[in-house]
Amino acid sequence: MATYVFVIIGVLIILVGGITALSKKRLYKYGVKNKGIVVDLDTYTYITPGPDFNTIYHSGIISIIEVEDNNKKFKVAYCKIEENLPLEIGDKVDVIYYKGDIENLEIYKYKGRYVLSMTIASVGVIIIILSSIFHFL
Repeated sequence: MATYVFVIIGVLIILVGGITALSKKRLYKYGVKNKGIVVDLDTYTYITPGPDFNTIYHSGIISIIEVEDNNKKFKVAYCKIEENLPLEIGDKVDVIYYKGDIENLEIYKYKGRYVLSMTIASVGVIIIILSSIFHFL
């Protein structure tokens, strides 16, 4: 019984990976490719209550990217956890976004755009394989 539950969970995780890949493919097919420049680096911190009433401080850096679209300049805060890009002030980057949705831009990259999707799908496959192995033990 538990095997079937894990197989269903694995299939659902594979579907999430597939949907993520299709979403990325759609963005790269229909999105607007543009140039941007890193104009500022901003820091952020947030606090998480830890075990035993300890406080855990998290900090990071957000890149502020300026993009010109339809003769208007937009500044967008860009921070993606899965992308650890060493951006510096003055760096020129290629960006992609849906028309009219510049706030959700992404750094354009040809290689590695499906890494997150493939990782998610691989976790689903591993769960299915392990549940099948444990079913026959």
